[in-house]
Order: sequence, then structure tokens, then C-alpha cells
Amino acid sequence: MTQYPDMTQYPDMTQYPDMTQYPDMTQYLDTTEYPDMTQYPDWEITGFPENSIISNYSSALTLSSERYPYLSKYYEAIEIIVYITGTYSFTSTSSIDTFGYLYTGEFNPSNQNLNMLAYNDDYSGSNQFTLIADLEAGVSYTLVVTTFGSNVMGAFTIIVRGPTYVDFFRRNITDTTMIMSSETTTIATSDEAIVEFEQSTEYPNWEMTEFPEGSISTSYSSALTLNSERNPSSGKYYKEISIIIYTTGVYSFTSSSSMDTLGYLYTGIYYPSDPNLNLLTSNDDYPGSKQFRLIAYLEAGVSYKLVVTTFPIDTTGSFSITAIGPNNVNFLP
Repeated sequence: MTQYPDMTQYPDMTQYPDMTQYPDMTQYLDTTEYPDMTQYPDWEITGFPENSIISNYSSALTLSSERYPYLSKYYEAIEIIVYITGTYSFTSTSSIDTFGYLYTGEFNPSNQNLNMLAYNDDYSGSNQFTLIADLEAGVSYTLVVTTFGSNVMGAFTIIVRGPTYVDFFRRNITDTTMIMSSETTTIATSDEAIVEFEQSTEYPNWEMTEFPEGSISTSYSSALTLNSERNPSSGKYYKEISIIIYTTGVYSFTSSSSMDTLGYLYTGIYYPSDPNLNLLTSNDDYPGSKQFRLIAYLEAGVSYKLVVTTFPIDTTGSFSITAIGPNNVNFLP
């Protein structure tokens, strides 16, 4: 069976006058309607513009995750709702070799090809996927996150870019807990790497609710002032904070301020001129407030940067950050 058996639904390709720059278009399943592509001039090759809206979703594949009936692979099915018709990208970030599928409507694990809109593995030579598709407002889509290898488990984050926020609703999952406990399970994430994951039912809904009573809280206070750094593209003041983790696990970072704050978490170096580079997760107005909350699986010994800024420009004021997780967090400076 070929990947795209019926292409007669795309009779008029004259809207793409010069296709020589895209010698292989089979990776773009849906080439239907892009009414105004000037705002995304090179999305299929480079990325989305700086004014794109970023949404994030974090979870994990665990021993309790769903499994394909004919494969030894765990998966998680996530319903996707978009509120503005347009082009969206879905990019995974994880220590495991992820594989992504996007479906229109429902996902049938017994028939992977049914309703499939797009799929990807190892985008740009990485072990992560990027899916790019034109999605319609009000239509239900299903994103399926699985792995290339069999019997692989681990945490993952999905970063979505597009003209507006995206809502995620986890489906078909009975329990996605894979966070800290007194027992450690070693899980092979690929042929080359092994990581340690710690399991417990003590964190049943860490990606959506709160951490248990035994979690450790760390606080940090600072302020955005007229002397603070400013983003060269947005003109907003920001504070870059180095994050040091001593125990691998899931952590949350919640802001408290009279300002409308925005938070970004990066792996490695933060580049103000390219805020999407190395981005792990970001958040604004969680949940419905004017503060951010970031939740991510962080590894001990890895360098992370927390960037605190504001939604409006030319805004200054004090703020505090509360980190919650399995151990203390060190904020520098």
C-alpha cells in the first residue's frame, strides 16, 4: 500500500508555481488550502515566525500506558482542538526516540492508516518528530505519541506552534504516572542510551494538577526593572535565570507577581534573538490567571535556563518563582 493512494483530490497544483525547491513533497500529506502564506513564508523548511503562539503538553509513556494490539510499543493518544484555522507544527522533545502520528477524528490502534493525516520520525536527523499540517477550527484531531523502538518508556513534551493556542485532551489512558518514588526502574530508551526513571502513583496527575505533600519547594525572588535586559525583537524586559537540578524528575515553576508574566524554559543556552531555539516549554496565564506555570521532566547535571518576561511590553515590577519537585532547585543568579 502506498502512503498516499489517492491524489485526485488535489487536481489543481498551480497555486504552487515553483515546486523545484521541494523535490519530495510526499512528506506533506495535506496540501489543500493556505489562503495567506505570507505570515508563514518558510514554515515547511525553517520554522514559524516569532509572533506564532506556542502551546505545550507534557506526559510520559509508562508501564500503564496503552499498547498497540500487534506491536510491543506503548503509545498515548491526545485529542487536539484548534480555534483558528491555519498551519500548526507539533514537535516532540524527549530522551526517548519518539514517533508521531496525526489523525483527523478518532484513532484506531488496530488500523494505524485509518484517518491518518501525517506522521514523522527523526525530523532533521534527530530522534524526535515534527508534524506540520493545516488544521481547521472546530475539527477534532488526534495526536499519537509512541516510540521507534519496542518496550520503551519515558517522559516527553510536545511543543506546538501556530496562529493560536491549542488545547490537549488525553484519551484512552488509564494511568500515566512515572515520577519519583523510593524505587528506581532502569529503562532502555534506545540502543545507545539508558536512563533511570522512578515510578510512583504518588503523582497521578502531575501534568495537570499539583505535586504531593512530600515534594520540596524552593523560592526565588527578583524584579524586572528599567535596567533589565530587553528582547531585541519584542522590546520586552526579561530576566534569565540559570536552573540547577540535583535530582532527576518532574518539576514545576510557578510565578507570582502583580505583572502579567510569561515563562520560558530552555535546555542549554538561551538566545534572545531566536527564542524558539532550545525551547523546552513555555506558558502564559495558567490556569486562566496572569501568571505562568511550567512543568517539565528535568535531568540532574543538565543546564537549564528559566526566562521570565511579561505579556505586555515596557512592563516592570517584582516577581517570585516557586519551584516544586523531588529536590531543591538552585537559581542563579
